[in-house]
Amino acid sequence: MEIQNTPITQEQERDQWTSLLALVPDNTVKGQQLRKCITDRRTRQEEASKRYKDRVKLSKQLTETKRDMPHRILGLMNDLAVALDDEDTDTLQEKMFDPDNKNSLMECVADLLFIANHTEVIKPKKDYSSTNRLTRAQILARASDPNDMMYGFCPKCNRPMAKNMIGHHQKNTSICVEIKAGKEKALELGKVKDASIGQYIAQRVYEDPNDSADEE
Repeated sequence: MEIQNTPITQEQERDQWTSLLALVPDNTVKGQQLRKCITDRRTRQEEASKRYKDRVKLSKQLTETKRDMPHRILGLMNDLAVALDDEDTDTLQEKMFDPDNKNSLMECVADLLFIANHTEVIKPKKDYSSTNRLTRAQILARASDPNDMMYGFCPKCNRPMAKNMIGHHQKNTSICVEIKAGKEKALELGKVKDASIGQYIAQRVYEDPNDSADEE
């Protein structure tokens, strides 16, 4: 499954940064320091998104952040669990809110916002490359298999093909009418080479190139 960088709107991103800032107290020295770090980071990202060279750097930073994030999160969770077991409030404060610790909880949350705001999952596309195409022999074998639900024969010209393509094939090509008309006239005459066969084919195509009494 493919991941593609797709920034959200600046207004949406500002709302998320505002929500993050709301979690940080502004009545303590450490809280004020952390709020300043978050605000500065938001400003840097907004400014970087306006210039091409900085957008390139931002893309590189995004790749590195996504690469390192699992290790940082697992390490943080382990440190927090140990601090909780030891009732070490100083370590908890440092691991959660220290603005100088790039692996603190707030820094990790800020980085997760950064990743979420610039990525989306793209649905995989079908691969139509020649390496995955069936050969005519394979298509014929599958069309001949009564249990195969994907392939069958066109009721006009008896050509093997995917069943979901039969309608398009009949509507957009005259070869169905031409082949069927040629077979009909050849059977009627008992020979495959005769000028009247071509005349009969031309007449049938002229009358209705999409006509088929036995069309499914």
